[in-house]
Amino acid sequence: MGNIEQVDSIISAGLLHPRALKFLVVDEVDACMGDAGSRAAVERILSGHAGLHETAPKRQTVFVSASLPQRNHFRRQALQQRWCETEPLLIHAQAEEPVPAQLRHFVAVCTPSKRVAALRVLLKQDAPDVHAAIVFVRQGRPMGKIAAALAGIVGEDKEPGVLSEDLSLRARARAMANLRDGTRPVLVTTAMAARGLDIPECSHVYLFDMPATAEDYLHAAGRSGRIGRPGQVTVLCAERERFVLRRIGNALSLEFEDIILRHTKKEYNAPS
Repeated sequence: MGNIEQVDSIISAGLLHPRALKFLVVDEVDACMGDAGSRAAVERILSGHAGLHETAPKRQTVFVSASLPQRNHFRRQALQQRWCETEPLLIHAQAEEPVPAQLRHFVAVCTPSKRVAALRVLLKQDAPDVHAAIVFVRQGRPMGKIAAALAGIVGEDKEPGVLSEDLSLRARARAMANLRDGTRPVLVTTAMAARGLDIPECSHVYLFDMPATAEDYLHAAGRSGRIGRPGQVTVLCAERERFVLRRIGNALSLEFEDIILRHTKKEYNAPS
C-alpha cells in the first residue's frame, strides 16, 4: 500500500516483485490519470513491472474512483494497454447518488474578510453535535493562524490539528490519530486530505473556500457521512460566489440550505 509513484520507485529498485501479485488495486484512479507523474507510474506498473506475462500468475486488477470521467473510454484504454486481459467490468455503488443521501448541505454567506469569524460562529453553533470536523482551506492559506483562531470551540481549550503537505509522515499520522481519538476533534487541512481519508467519526466538513469544481466538492464532502452515518457539509460563500455553488448543486443534483449565523456584533467583528 502506498503512493503510486513511491510504489513504482520501490519496484524499480527491486525491493518489490510485482509478478507475484494476485490482486492489484489502484485507488483514486481518476486523480492518478490526471497527473502526469502519477499517470506515468501507473502505466509503468501495469504495463511493465506488473504487466501481463505468460509466466505470471493470473492477477485481478481493481480500479476505484468516485468520479472517473469518460468511464467507457478508460475501460477500452485499460484493455488496449494490456493492463488487464479483458475489458474491466464497471460496477456502480449507489449509481444514482453521486453524493451520499445522508449528507446535508449548507451555505453560510459572509464577506471574504470575515471568513474566520464566520467559521468560529458556525463551529460554536454546531459544537454540541460535532464528533470530529475537517476544515478545508485553499493552498497557501495560513493554516496555523486559522487553527489558532478556532482553539477551544470544540473540545476543552484544544487547538485544531493541522495537516499539510510539508509535514513529515510521522506528523501527518499523529494529526490523523488526534482527530480519530478526539484529542484534537477539529482538523484544518487542504485538498490533499479530500481523497482517500476514511474517518467514520467525521460528522462535519467545512469548506473555508469555494471549491473550484463539483468534483472537488464531491471529494471534500465525502469525508463526512461515512458508512451510512449522518453528516453535514457547510460552504463559506461570498454573495458573489453563489452562482458557482448553484452550478455545483446542479451538477450533483443537490440543494444547499442557507444557514443563519447567530452571533453578536462584537463576536463577528473580532479580528480575523
